[in-house]
Amino acid sequence: MAPDDQSGQWLSLPMTRRAALRHGAQFAGLASLGLAAACGSGSSSSSSASSSAGTTEPLSGTVTFANYPEWIGAHEVAAFEKANPGVKIHQVSELTSGGNAAQIVQIHQNQGSYDMALAGNTASQQLADGKLIQPVDINNIPNIKYIPSYFRKSFPWGVPTDYGKVGLGYRKDLMSETPTSWADLWDLAPKYSGKIIFTDYDVDVISVALLKLGYDINTTDPGQLDQAKQALLDIKPHVQAFLPTNVTKPLLNGSAVMTVDYDYDLGPASHDNPNVVWVPPKEGMPAYLEGWIAIAGTDKLPEVEAFMNFHLDPKNYADFVKTTGAAYEEQAANKYLPASTVNSPAQRYDPKVIATVHWERYLDPASQQLRNQIWEEVQAA
Repeated sequence: MAPDDQSGQWLSLPMTRRAALRHGAQFAGLASLGLAAACGSGSSSSSSASSSAGTTEPLSGTVTFANYPEWIGAHEVAAFEKANPGVKIHQVSELTSGGNAAQIVQIHQNQGSYDMALAGNTASQQLADGKLIQPVDINNIPNIKYIPSYFRKSFPWGVPTDYGKVGLGYRKDLMSETPTSWADLWDLAPKYSGKIIFTDYDVDVISVALLKLGYDINTTDPGQLDQAKQALLDIKPHVQAFLPTNVTKPLLNGSAVMTVDYDYDLGPASHDNPNVVWVPPKEGMPAYLEGWIAIAGTDKLPEVEAFMNFHLDPKNYADFVKTTGAAYEEQAANKYLPASTVNSPAQRYDPKVIATVHWERYLDPASQQLRNQIWEEVQAA
């Protein structure tokens, strides 16, 4: 299927953005095959390795951007094209099933079709291993100065744009307790049996159980993973549902009192109902980091770097945050954001909270297969 054909497929699927980027861990074997082929393909190109440093040539042409639909500021593309009349940004949607693995295979199988892409840290590492990423020249992206070094070091493949974390939401008007940890969720589950909602994504749910037990979310230890499985089996009888979409709806309508969900869901929910409280559990939170990368073989690297720089301008970046609801990385954007976002415990830039996140990393296929088996057993119980 040609890249442009993906948009119609996406529109027909009731998938959340989270599903598209993360739900496909079970396809890790497919990703490995794609990477093996990529590593032997010699796909890294020298056609644009010189980057745009010192160039005086005007920017021109069409930049093809593999992006999740609408995961960009509402006015960004039009504003960039107005500022750079010779450039067009053509967005095509990334695969919405298969997650990171399918994204990698999509990029490999369509080499030459994309100039840049949105990619998470785990996918970016695999793409880099497969020589599918074209390095950018940070000197041509001066607005990177607005991104803290912590994020830049954690995402060295391009420019980091946003991150997402899994936290705990609860209804303060429907509970007498104030949960502050994943352990509290498990302890309170019998009292509020049938009024707990989990997101339906294996990577994140298993990570929550591991954190509750005090383990590394990226552990490959079979014993620790077995304990996490048992913890999930213990709480499952008290869970109303594992939901792939509309995860905050039961919390908002009062049919649930606690929800394991994402910052970009729970932040807006707390705006809609002040009784919804976001909690960053004290054991920490599973999190992903993502950004924009240039694809190996692009002949539009100067245009890609210019678009990256434009995106990181605080005013444009604020447009991105307002449009997507993403947890953001630029404090300089605060003056362009509404107070509800700047003050949102789920979305705001808070170094103390950021210090508690645990980045999910790419796991080898054998370790992933074990986690897939655990998730199947939990789902079947």
